[in-house]
Amino acid sequence: MQVPQQDLPCVSTHRAALLLRDLHSPDPRSASSSYAKPNCTGSIYAGPNCASRPPALSPHAGLSLLELMIALLITATLATLTWPRFETFLHKARRSEAQTALAEVLTAQSRYRSTHRRYAGSLAELGLAASPLMHYQLRLLDLPKSTDGDDDADAEPFSKGFVALAVPLRTSTQARDQACAELRLTLQGRQLTHSASDSGGSPNPQCWPQ
Repeated sequence: MQVPQQDLPCVSTHRAALLLRDLHSPDPRSASSSYAKPNCTGSIYAGPNCASRPPALSPHAGLSLLELMIALLITATLATLTWPRFETFLHKARRSEAQTALAEVLTAQSRYRSTHRRYAGSLAELGLAASPLMHYQLRLLDLPKSTDGDDDADAEPFSKGFVALAVPLRTSTQARDQACAELRLTLQGRQLTHSASDSGGSPNPQCWPQ
């Protein structure tokens, strides 16, 4: 059966309208319409079509203020507990400076007496600087005079011996060494004595190595 010639234009027009509708109204289920779906991946803002969720933390994120304060508190506590012990160890190590200097004074005094028949009454006579050390100051004293009528009471100064003192400098942190505030080396005749005292004047034999 043949279609009449006058019906052909009507059929072509209907099919053209269907094709135009398909072009302007794509199927939302097709792959070509995926651009219309909201992309929430990696977004820190929840759009109207995205589920509300907290942003993902970056692996390079820094410490929060609370974490920083806790870390500082722990550090300060550890420093408070360990610093006194460390300072005591530091004071003990610096005492060797005074002990070595007093031993050098003893050697210099022995040389001086061999030519002057007495001991030197000052560091300048020995050719030593008044403050050759970083943390201590040295001084020379004569032996205390005897009060029991001994012959030493009339002896010339520094003829029988001497006392060498090492005192921490006030400008040095060693001045806080309360346990060994003064180190002494006493030579009386042929008797050599090492002694020390704390900041209160009480003897402390622990200041010299045993």
